[in-house]
Amino acid sequence: MASDTAHGPKDIDSSDQSPRFRDTEPVELWSTSFNLSVARYEFEEIMERTVEQTDQGFTGFITSDETGNVVSFTVTRYPRSKYGVTSVDDCEAGVAVLAKEFSTNARPDVDRSGFRVVMGLQEGYDAQSPIHTADEVGKWLQGASVSSAEVFAIRPTEEGVSTYTEPVAIIEAPLDMLGEVYDIGDRLRQERFTVEDFEQQMAHVVETRFCTEPD
Repeated sequence: MASDTAHGPKDIDSSDQSPRFRDTEPVELWSTSFNLSVARYEFEEIMERTVEQTDQGFTGFITSDETGNVVSFTVTRYPRSKYGVTSVDDCEAGVAVLAKEFSTNARPDVDRSGFRVVMGLQEGYDAQSPIHTADEVGKWLQGASVSSAEVFAIRPTEEGVSTYTEPVAIIEAPLDMLGEVYDIGDRLRQERFTVEDFEQQMAHVVETRFCTEPD
């Protein structure tokens, strides 16, 4: 469904739920990236094989070129307790396996400032809900760096390997813009989003008033 790019997401009555946000317990931030050039099917096969080999899940975001090839994969430490927060040592060990599978080296995210938020672009989870674009979010957040990506989360379950994807905006900005990003998350009716604070080297989940499964 098309969205109103001139005015952004529709306003929401502030009496819907209260309070609007809950910050969960922060964890040590960890993040690393791969520069890639692999077909999407090959990327997914490698990820599934690595999950089966390590019995470990991976969460992050990917970018693709115009042909659909995956050109980058940023792996992050997802601080949501529902799935268990992976230790930094296990994150490093899992990425070492991926590096061999991808035949390339990972690049740790270092010397960064401000914060990063991976923000979903669909209002809620209803299939008929409006889906926005990273360009729209960039217009609403003047002064922030906003780019398009896709969440890629994969983990082992009792039924086999489970994969989740969704289009997102990658928002990077100074810490004094964090409140504006919270408001965007609320207006996009997101249940939750993760804040990575590169200055404090901590990450936490923000649960909004629309969250149906709080930690």
